[in-house]
Amino acid sequence: MRASTPSAARGQVDRGEPCQATAGPARRTTAGAVVLYVALWAAGLSFVSGCTRSAERVAPGRCPVVPLGLVVETPGSQPVEILSIDARGVLHGGLAGGQRELARLDGRGCLTGNDGVWVELTSGGDLWTLRRVFAVDGEALLVGGKRVRIAPDGTISFTGPDGAPLDDQYGSFRLTGYRPEAACAGRILLVTGLSMMPSMAVVDGNPRTLPPPEDSLCR
Repeated sequence: MRASTPSAARGQVDRGEPCQATAGPARRTTAGAVVLYVALWAAGLSFVSGCTRSAERVAPGRCPVVPLGLVVETPGSQPVEILSIDARGVLHGGLAGGQRELARLDGRGCLTGNDGVWVELTSGGDLWTLRRVFAVDGEALLVGGKRVRIAPDGTISFTGPDGAPLDDQYGSFRLTGYRPEAACAGRILLVTGLSMMPSMAVVDGNPRTLPPPEDSLCR
């Protein structure tokens, strides 16, 4: 099963420039499609996994581990928790029985699976993945031409470059258990979820990959 992703959306630092990966038919993807992608991913199809990790180092507490759930809702359907992080930093897939450990988040801001680092908090505060770097600008995460913000109640909003609200592409997202100290863990959970979306997942034959940050704490 393949989901095509324009080359412009791969292997890049995402600084908010317009991106074809979020345009076109994928805008109407429903929660059912999100659920399908999460199910495939939890079964072993990793979209953001990357470089092999070295022996773990002591976490300096840059990214407090806070229990959170990433929930997607669409009109007329029940909320679905697609991903969650528990108090130990273990990432679970909501459709994998909730018990299978997919990856683990630590206080360095490293989300690491058996096959390597999936998401890393860089020294500059951005979020590295194997396919792109998601820039953080103040309280906003930059995703293509959109600014993504997490409200104090965990509600996630998408706005355009002009600040105008954008229609939800995959339903509305919400982080359960969110509080101020969960900002880093919440962004990492959100980036992990967004990386599984049909318009952003890179599953073509020879995708371009990014090198790890030079001052990486995760390897």
